[in-house]
Amino acid sequence: INTVMYYSPTIVQMAGFKSNQLALLLSLIVAGLNAAGTIVGIYMIDRCGRRQLALTSLTGVIVSLGILSGAFYLQSSGLMLGLCERSVLHGSCNTWYGWLAVLGLGLYIAAFSPGMGPVPWTVNSEIYPEAYRGICGGMSATVNWVSNLIMSQTFLSLAGAVG
Repeated sequence: INTVMYYSPTIVQMAGFKSNQLALLLSLIVAGLNAAGTIVGIYMIDRCGRRQLALTSLTGVIVSLGILSGAFYLQSSGLMLGLCERSVLHGSCNTWYGWLAVLGLGLYIAAFSPGMGPVPWTVNSEIYPEAYRGICGGMSATVNWVSNLIMSQTFLSLAGAVG
């Protein structure tokens, strides 16, 4: 999720929105969805249960990534099934595939943040015996942030190699 948050302006521009201002505005909306979803997740985690919240979140993540990948696939295949929308705001020609990609990105954040954001950390703090909770939590956080570093450092290279 952190890589998506770091590179959301780049992802929006890859979706066909060339304006830096519009890309930053849309990434600000994505960040707002993340914050709002996390707050909702904090309140829902004990009401709905960890398992139900995680499974619902994962279902939403799968659907939203399907939408996002479908939008990028259709855009890269060159099919122009929609009209080119010109806007004074961004001054570029965007098909509805770009908006579909932004919708998929927003849905991904909205689905991830209430469930898959807080649930693993909550479960992680509860599953270890109290004597090992600190060291195990620290090891989990270390693995998380090292993985985050690897993903964030390789994202642009992988995106460029894939196309």
